[in-house]
Amino acid sequence: MTGGAVDLRLWKNGRKIPMKCSKLTYQENAKSFQPKLPRHIQKNREIMFNALKKAGLSNYPKEYWHWSYGDIWWAKRNKEKIAIYGAIK
Repeated sequence: MTGGAVDLRLWKNGRKIPMKCSKLTYQENAKSFQPKLPRHIQKNREIMFNALKKAGLSNYPKEYWHWSYGDIWWAKRNKEKIAIYGAIK
């Protein structure tokens, strides 16, 4: 609603980098920290998470791909007193 969130994934040389496992359900795959994932996929997520956290974004823990900056959820997850962006009316 504020434009403060994006859905992201990693690409390399025009190809999607594996971020989920076909052996897990949608809900299991969606969790940001999923110990059931193969190690190489966990590493891919770790690379993405470290880069985005360093840039100041915050991840919604139920969707590894969903990141925000400046919205109310970013503020809550980062224990900020105020959000940069508010709801559009």
